[in-house]
Amino acid sequence: MRLSGFVFPIGDRGRDAPALRKRGRSRHAWTSTRRSSSVSGWDALAVYWPWSDPDGVAAAKRTFGDDIAVGGMVGGGLWAIDTVADWTEFSVDLMDHREKIHEQAEAMMLRACDSVDRLVDAGADFVFLPHDVAFNGGPFVSPKDFAEIVTPYLARLVERVKTRGAYAIFHSDGMLMPVLDQILSCQPHALQSIDPMAGMDIAEVKKLTYGKMALMGNVQCNLLQDGPEEAIRQSARYCLEHSAPAVAISIARVIPYSQACR
Repeated sequence: MRLSGFVFPIGDRGRDAPALRKRGRSRHAWTSTRRSSSVSGWDALAVYWPWSDPDGVAAAKRTFGDDIAVGGMVGGGLWAIDTVADWTEFSVDLMDHREKIHEQAEAMMLRACDSVDRLVDAGADFVFLPHDVAFNGGPFVSPKDFAEIVTPYLARLVERVKTRGAYAIFHSDGMLMPVLDQILSCQPHALQSIDPMAGMDIAEVKKLTYGKMALMGNVQCNLLQDGPEEAIRQSARYCLEHSAPAVAISIARVIPYSQACR
């Protein structure tokens, strides 16, 4: 509200709202978002609210045109922490019923591919693929199991995004180092969030991925909520100094980094 002068409509998600109501709330939200973007100098927007669905992406494209990149989100497409409904059942199946694990993995991935198609048809420039596959202590399954039940399906999902002409951005919190090579082998355009609270160091990750995959994140998000301000600055500076091109770092001392990126 401080940026745009509008109270952002944060009630129900409204995906199933009547079309007239949905359009009205969408116009209000995108007017607010457009003003916030103008003030903040955004380079891209991953549509979450209102509605990370084709309607939301299409509305964002109407609002921003080609001024910034617009994308949508497709989750639930892989085995991950957020797609395991019953950990006991999952563990038993992982040990004794691998065929069931693969059948479900195939079904989730194909549904996600359909969602990718709908978002790109609506105008998405990129597709954000949020799948939390790690806790702070490491991946949710062993690297060996990860190679069997996650990596092949992630590779096919990323390939679907690329085939449709969009950028693929894979997201996972947690400690990813034991499976980073596998994620890199799937060739997403970018990896987010390089979670510092799980011990992920963007300087180390960049050495392993330089020239192969873009990196997003590593500013410690709990600091953004709780401060202190100097700790936020230190975290942001660390990211810039260890991940940004040298020219961007020098320019960023004079003008905002978002402008330097342009």
